[in-house]
Amino acid sequence: MGVLARKQALSREAYHADSDTQDIVERRFVKMTEAAIDIGEALVKHERGTPPASNPQSMRALEELGILSASTAEEMAQGARFRNVLAHT
Repeated sequence: MGVLARKQALSREAYHADSDTQDIVERRFVKMTEAAIDIGEALVKHERGTPPASNPQSMRALEELGILSASTAEEMAQGARFRNVLAHT
């Protein structure tokens, strides 16, 4: 997260001008999101007996279980959807 926090200080122009930075940020984001999804799936499977149907659903299920707030669950679901875009493009 420290790397992403440092990169967040870059201007949009600086970010778009540096393909190495783009690669770093995208890869770190994918890895962190995948870790959160894996943890979410494990928690949901432990609590419900079956894994969630999708990555975003993992985050929504954590809200239903009282683990995440509604706003955090929605942000994490959006992150999971964006991770899917990055991983498949």
